[in-house]
Amino acid sequence: MEKRAEQAERRALEMLENARRLASAVAATPDAVFAPFWFAVPEARPLMGEDGSLSPVAELAPGTWYLAVGKRGDALVAQAADGMRGFLLDAAGIQRDDADSAAAAAKSGFEPFWFAVPVSRPLMGEDGSMKAVANLTPGTWYLAIERRGDALVAQAADRKRGLLLDTTGIQRGDEEVAKSNVRETLRAAELLASAVAASPETDFEPFWFAVPVPRPLMSEDGSMTAVAELAPGTWYLAVGKRDDALVAQTADRVRGLLLDTTGIQRG
Repeated sequence: MEKRAEQAERRALEMLENARRLASAVAATPDAVFAPFWFAVPEARPLMGEDGSLSPVAELAPGTWYLAVGKRGDALVAQAADGMRGFLLDAAGIQRDDADSAAAAAKSGFEPFWFAVPVSRPLMGEDGSMKAVANLTPGTWYLAIERRGDALVAQAADRKRGLLLDTTGIQRGDEEVAKSNVRETLRAAELLASAVAASPETDFEPFWFAVPVPRPLMSEDGSMTAVAELAPGTWYLAVGKRDDALVAQTADRVRGLLLDTTGIQRG
């Protein structure tokens, strides 16, 4: 059986490889001559968000048909029956069904994009009830995933979706948001993989510190999972150092890796 440290290092390296694949997909130019097709996966595989973060938006399950609507580098842009889209980074062993290519192509005409609204605007329900399901606010990026007449089907960060009826003056972010996100994701993945693989600093002297802005405390298991969020104005205990990361502990004994230590205040 693998030791815990070896498992964490293996998981961190797998996560780093996924981050690199995701970065490559976001940076790649869409395949202009791609022919959409239906496919099924041989085993459960994550569908990664087009926003460049390492948080899966869905899990593709065996025995279900999904629509490949595009290709970015080695990744497929896949769509589920509920309209959820994302990157399938590992397409090895998928089962293709090209029998309904024409129908698939008809579904694939819209290219999703990021946008922001100039003023607060309601996101209306898709059921035709004219009931707002959310309120879009300026300064926040939303994902347009489909067009319905003059309206956009928009999705917020919490995956709530609906119809934006008034699209006048919206600011399109296109791929710049995703590219910025994926750069941050890849950098964090590299830092985490390096920290997990590094030996603990043997002569480390513990100290108290505070963060200048909210920062995630990442799991030591290499999974790129936040175990807590460190907040400004609170003191935390640095109990170790792994490469450039601090091993930090909260007041309730939750501990993890603080990857970004810039600007911390030592007590």
